Order: sequence, then C-alpha cells, then structure tokens
Amino acid sequence: ENRPYFDGSLETKYRSVPVVSPLANLTQTMSDVVFQMSPVVESKYDKVRSLFDGSRRVVFITSETTDDAFAGEVREILGAVPYTTHHYIYEHPSIIEKRMKEREAGAIVPDSPSDLSPLLEGERETVFVILSASETEVDRILAALASANISRTARSQSVAPFVVFGNSRWNRYRNIDRSLFFSNSVVMLSTYHVDHSNTAVRDFIAKYVKAFGSIPSLYSYRGYDAAVIFIRSLYDDKSEATTDKRLIPLQTPYTFEQSTTDSVRLRANREWVRVNYNSNFTITTE
Repeated sequence: ENRPYFDGSLETKYRSVPVVSPLANLTQTMSDVVFQMSPVVESKYDKVRSLFDGSRRVVFITSETTDDAFAGEVREILGAVPYTTHHYIYEHPSIIEKRMKEREAGAIVPDSPSDLSPLLEGERETVFVILSASETEVDRILAALASANISRTARSQSVAPFVVFGNSRWNRYRNIDRSLFFSNSVVMLSTYHVDHSNTAVRDFIAKYVKAFGSIPSLYSYRGYDAAVIFIRSLYDDKSEATTDKRLIPLQTPYTFEQSTTDSVRLRANREWVRVNYNSNFTITTE
C-alpha cells in the first residue's frame, strides 16, 4: 500500500522510529518522530539581537544593489531602534588620494562617497550592516572600511570600535577576500560551522579522506552528527535527541525543540552558529 511518507498512519510513528532530515527545511510535516537538523528560520537572529538592542550605533551601508530580504530581516530585528544610512559609490583609490591631498593643502573638497573614514569618527561602538547584493560591492565596502581604519590609526585619529554584521549568504561567496572579515570584526550567522584548527574536526576530516578519498561536504558533517546523536540513542533508555539538552557531536551545537504549527509538527533544531571573526585573526563561535 502506498501511503504518504509523513502520514499519521506511518508505521515508523507507531513504532517511534526517528526520521531524520539532515539538510532540508521541512515546511509541511505532521509527525512527532521527525527531526530537522537544519536550524529553523524563527531562531535565526537569537544570538545577535544584543548587537541591535540600542546600545550601539547602527549604520546601514547601501550600494547600487540591495539584498531586500536581508535588509527586511535586519529592520525587523531593529524594530524602533534608530539607524543611519550611508550610500557607497566606488571610486578608484587614486581619486580618493587626490581628494585627500587637495584637502590637506587647504582646498574645500567634498568627501569621496567611497571614503568611509567619516563613519569611524566618535567613540560610540558601531554596527555596520552592508546591504549590498553584489559580491564585488561587498568586497569593496569591506576593503574601504579596513582602509579607513588603517588610515585613521596611522594619523593618530580616534577610531570608533565597530563590527560588521554580515549576511549569511556571504558564506557562499568564493572570490571575496576573507582576510577582510578579520580586519572588520565581521559577525555572521551560519547553519553549520567547522573550524579546521579544532582537533575533533581535523581528526574527522583525516579519517573521512582516508575512507572515501575526498573532502567531506556539509552533508557528510551532518551525516556524522546524525549518527552520533541518533544511533547512540539506540543504546540508551531514552533518546537524547528528544530532550531539550544541547548536543555538540562534532563542533556545531543542536537543540531540538518540539515545533507545532497549523502545518508543521516535528522536533526542530534551533541552534544557529554565530561566527565571530576577530581582529587577531582568530575565529570564535557561539
């Protein structure tokens, strides 16, 4: 008999056999024995709300393109918290340098739209949010912020402490200068994170390459986590995954909570990973 996979008459439901989804976000599921390992959208910003609680100055940096979805999400977090906007327009470094020399010579010259030095004035800690939808523009803006920081520091001018809240889509960029993440103290959210300096991660990668002759993918990491969490439960009186405790099988944490809406009923992971790129070129996670 062919029956819907997540139907209430599921044999696995009556036998309490877990069904695990390593990567997919399940939107129409009605079964208490289904576990979603990918974190739910509702908890995406839980670990960065402190950045937007009004204690810091918030500056949106716009450009020719805008990621409207990201902009809407950040505005929703802000609520009534005020923010300012700076529109970035790229100019060649030689033009910026010419403007600066003319200004130093006493001429009245307007700021270059690609010179972000004025944004670093003052003492109040600042959160910059780059709303560009272009990889090239994001790279240029990050470079402009890093350059402004270096320039002001070299001139013994004060620099307001700042972080850049990055779009999680930046994780898919391949041509961006990653060193700029450290230079600008970027804070990002990720559905999964592995640090190759972590001993457990290095051991896993070495064993995986030896066994399969290739570098592990996200599905490989999730598969390992699923095995550690759920296969281990076969030997326990009670499945760890059905509790609200925090689980860290490799490096990325999981907290499964019961999710019940009109169309969805399952046990979903609520743990996004906050990745902090520190100015001393280390990465910390929360």
